[in-house]
This record gives sequence, structure tokens and C-alpha cells, in this order.
Amino acid sequence: MKSIYTFIFISLFFITTLKAQEKDDFSIFIGPSYQLIHNSDLGVNVGLEYFLTTGTAIAPSFSYYFSAKGIRTYAFNADVRYYLNTSSRFHYFAIGGFSYLMIKNTLTTPALTDSNIGINAGGGFVVALNDKIGLLGQLKYDSSGAASIEPMLGVTYKF
Repeated sequence: MKSIYTFIFISLFFITTLKAQEKDDFSIFIGPSYQLIHNSDLGVNVGLEYFLTTGTAIAPSFSYYFSAKGIRTYAFNADVRYYLNTSSRFHYFAIGGFSYLMIKNTLTTPALTDSNIGINAGGGFVVALNDKIGLLGQLKYDSSGAASIEPMLGVTYKF
């Protein structure tokens, strides 16, 4: 077990010394997400990413969740990604930001709406398949509502 931890530590050390993302890079991303804690709704997350500086990007996104009939759930996220490294194919990052969650119950008359503001924190990775397309994975904690941990897998397209 110690050898596995040693291998991971050495690998991360060498990976973090490589060049970070470039300023003014722009990409879009889309993928399914699943709330593990809150109400176990499957959703889709769509967003964009713009690099303000080398290694630091803003990543606003919109999430729509496929809730029970008569209930609409969606969220707006304003995240910042800090890339801890990049290599030619593998990039990993830390996430921090804010979310605005909206839940609307259309079964009642009049419809009831609730909203919450929360904090996002987590991390993720991008594996570049070529110069334009990559696979995206992230795990994010969102404190809005009942709080949830939300994994997401998707694709990213770089312009």
C-alpha cells in the first residue's frame, strides 16, 4: 500500500511541474450530472470556460435536473477553476464558486417557487482526446438547498 501512495505522490509531483493552460483559451462543456445527497435527480450541465490568466478560468454553467413530474429544478453556477497542472493530455483543477438553485412546484395553484444561494467547491480533470475535444470529469459539493455532492462526466470542446 505504501508503494501505491509513493507512486501517486511522485506522479503528481512531476505532473504539477508542467505548463498550465493558456490565457484567452475558450471552451464549452456538456454532460450528465447526478445529485448524490439532495434528491437524487439526474441532470444535464452545460457551460463555458474562459481563461483569465494562465491556469485560472471562469466557468459559468447551467444545470437542469429531471425531477419528479410537476417539479422543475435548475441551477446557475458561477465557478472559478484553478488548474493545478497540465500536460499534453491530462489536466486537473480545483473548483470554487457560487450557485443559485431554483425549485418550482407546478402541481399547486398557484405554483410554488423556492430558491437558494450556495457555495460550490470541488475538483475535476480534463483528458484531451485531440487538440479540440476532451473528456471532462468533476466532483463538486454544492451547499444550496439541502446540500449535495454532484459528480459530472462530459465532453469539452476547445475553440
